[in-house]
Amino acid sequence: MDAWKRTADVFSAAIGAFVDAGLELGYHNHKAEFEPLEGQIPWDVFMGATDERVFGQLDIGHVYRAGNDPVAYLKKYPGRYVTVHVKDFGEGDADVLVGEGIADWDAIFPLCEGVAGTEWYIVEQEVYPVPPMEAVAKCLKNMRAMGR
Repeated sequence: MDAWKRTADVFSAAIGAFVDAGLELGYHNHKAEFEPLEGQIPWDVFMGATDERVFGQLDIGHVYRAGNDPVAYLKKYPGRYVTVHVKDFGEGDADVLVGEGIADWDAIFPLCEGVAGTEWYIVEQEVYPVPPMEAVAKCLKNMRAMGR
């Protein structure tokens, strides 16, 4: 956990220079950031210790993969999710396309667009249960069907 605290300190020390240059600074999570370590969730240590101008790029699929609830995390750090990776999660860790898994998009999207401060959705498909271009077309179709 000390490394997470030091990382938060580095980001907090750097944010002023980023803002002065007209840039933003954020951190993208993977599964490990949401798995307990020394009785804590690393994401909570990082987000809790960084300057509030540092944003978290929440990867919805990885949060689910670690057994956590992205809805709770969108509420927990309001205004700090400028970008969100739209990635779904299938039962039993199955590879699924966006909109075809267990993600609660009916709760996630309104939170992103309200509480979380999300400006950009990044559709991310890391593993392809169908050929890649077909996956892109289906993900886009599913996003459109969800009003995005």
